[in-house]
Amino acid sequence: MSIEPDTEPLWVAQNGNNSSTNLTQPEPTQPAARQQQQSRQQPEPTSNASIFSFAYYSELFDVDTNQVLGRCLLALNPFSQARFFGGGSSDGSGIIGTAGEAKPDLYGPFWISTTVIFALFFSSSLTGVFYSMYKGVDYEYKFEVLSGAAMILYSYTFLWPVLLFLIIRQVLAQRVVSLVKLCCIFGYSNVIWIPVAILAVSPLAGAFPHMADLVRWLVVGFGYIFSALFLFKTLKPILVSDDDEPAAADPEAKKQGYFLLGLIALLHVALTISIKYLFFGSLKELSK
Repeated sequence: MSIEPDTEPLWVAQNGNNSSTNLTQPEPTQPAARQQQQSRQQPEPTSNASIFSFAYYSELFDVDTNQVLGRCLLALNPFSQARFFGGGSSDGSGIIGTAGEAKPDLYGPFWISTTVIFALFFSSSLTGVFYSMYKGVDYEYKFEVLSGAAMILYSYTFLWPVLLFLIIRQVLAQRVVSLVKLCCIFGYSNVIWIPVAILAVSPLAGAFPHMADLVRWLVVGFGYIFSALFLFKTLKPILVSDDDEPAAADPEAKKQGYFLLGLIALLHVALTISIKYLFFGSLKELSK
């Protein structure tokens, strides 16, 4: 007659404890998962396509709606803490948070400039119709201003950045500047003129012409302030060295960077005045 022990052997209990311990301990796969997440967050490298190939320029128009809308919102709100390129907002949430993580594009600048041209023409024409109806005269649409507006907006978006790029290469040779980035910044800065065009419509222009002119001056002035602040906030890290950078020790380079910012502000004044007198000139000229 054999007697069975009431307890399991020691080696069985130890194996059981080890198995339960293995069940409760997490698998050491967290570093791999974190690396995968970081690799997804990093932007994909650009291809080595030639500058003379179609593939090189197609990448500049390869953006989605969220990126374009996010950058438009950043351009409309110069007081935002989010960065336009490479970083987004601090919490990384929402359209604004993901807008700055992608590479610069030319899709937004082209269509924004085109939309601004027609929005300003529509606003000016609609105000002219209201003014002419009040005066009892016929309004003649001035389609010739479209060609002038196209020349001004497209030159400001694409030709002026090229000239600025060449100036930076000569004056601030130690600064690494991308021409596509400059075109992207100046193109998105034009988005402010779309709400300006809407707010500048004056249904009571015939009854209160002086008040309508004052309102239009104020609206255009606010458009200049918001777009100039956006340009200053976005271009300052490019043209002026930060205090923690080695190039900040050169006071002459810093002075030249601020000089270029002042030149950009003056050219932006010229753009604003051109828009004001081309589309929102004297109301008496609208019905002629």
